[in-house]
Amino acid sequence: MAGTLVDPRYTSQACPECGCVNRANRPARGRFVCTGCGLAGHADHIAARNIAARGVAGWAVVNQPHATGLPSARRDRESKPPASTGGS
Repeated sequence: MAGTLVDPRYTSQACPECGCVNRANRPARGRFVCTGCGLAGHADHIAARNIAARGVAGWAVVNQPHATGLPSARRDRESKPPASTGGS
């Protein structure tokens, strides 16, 4: 799946609520009814929810902050006003 940001496989057969993946979840072309929890709706809407959730999960992995949460000398220097040199 080169170039694909989100793997679309099984998105129209997977339930976004309980995670049940089953061909029987698609009783008709445009219909989705989960055999696990009973969630029902338009198949394209369910697939879109699954793709969105996968995209958010993938985006979170890619965009992890690089900060360690430890104090930084540079950060401390930038947050303090410059020291007065005295003299008039």
